[in-house]
Amino acid sequence: MSSVIKSSQVKLTVNNIVEDKLCKQKQSIEQKKEFLNKTKHEYEKIINTAKQQADDILSKAIHEASESKVSIIELAKKEAENIKEEKKKEGHDEGYKGGYDAGFHEGSSKGYEEGFSQGRSESEKLIEEANKIKREYLQERERTLESIEKDVINLVLHTCEKILNQNLIENEETIVNLVLKGIASLDNKDSVTVRVSKEDFEKVQGSKENILSKASLIESLDVKVDSNLQKGECVVESSKGSVEVSISTQIDKMKEMIEELLDSE
Repeated sequence: MSSVIKSSQVKLTVNNIVEDKLCKQKQSIEQKKEFLNKTKHEYEKIINTAKQQADDILSKAIHEASESKVSIIELAKKEAENIKEEKKKEGHDEGYKGGYDAGFHEGSSKGYEEGFSQGRSESEKLIEEANKIKREYLQERERTLESIEKDVINLVLHTCEKILNQNLIENEETIVNLVLKGIASLDNKDSVTVRVSKEDFEKVQGSKENILSKASLIESLDVKVDSNLQKGECVVESSKGSVEVSISTQIDKMKEMIEELLDSE
C-alpha cells in the first residue's frame, strides 16, 4: 500500500514539473514574440523618420533654390549623408543586437535565427531607403544646377558689363587704350584708320599724338566717326585688314570663356 502511494506521489510531482516547464516555455515564446514585434516597430519608426527627414531636406532645398539657387547644394548633401549614415548604423546595430539577444540570452535557437533574420532584413531595407534618398538628392541637385547655370552666366556678364561701362564713363582713357590694343593686334601698321562713335571722336582725335608716340611703326593715323558705332566701340583698320576692340566684344569673349569652363566640368 505504501509503495502505491509513493508511486502516485512521484507521478504527480513529475506531472507538475512537466506542466511548469511547459508553462515557462510558453511564457518565454510569448516574450520573444513581444520582443520581436517591439523591435520591428522600432525599425519602422527609424525608416519613417529617415524618410520624413529626407523629404524635409529635399523640400527645403527646392524652396531655397527658388529664392537663392546657389546656396543649398553642400548643405543638403551633408544633411542627407549624415541621415544615411546615422540611420544605417542605428538600424544595423538594433537589428543585429535584437536578433542576438533574443537568441543568446533567452537560450532559444529559433529566437536567435528569427531575430537575426529580422534585423538583417530591416537593415537592408533601411540601407536601400537611404540610397534612394541619395539618388533623389543627386537628381534634384542636377536639375537645380541646370536651372541656375544660365542665370549665373547672365549675372556674371551683366555685372562685368556694368563695371566696364562705368569705367568707360569715368575714365576717358579707356577708349584710347582700346585703340592702342587694336593697333597692336595688326600686322601692317604703316597707315591706320580708327573708326569710333560720335561720343568718343573728340577724345580719340585729341589723343592722336599720344597714340602715335605709344604705337610703333605707324606713319599716319586717321580718326573717323562711324554712326553705326556706340560709345566704347572701336574699329581699327589697316591695308591688311581690320579688328574690332569694343567693350561689347570683350564681354562676348568673356561669355565664351565662361561657357567653355562650365562645359568642361
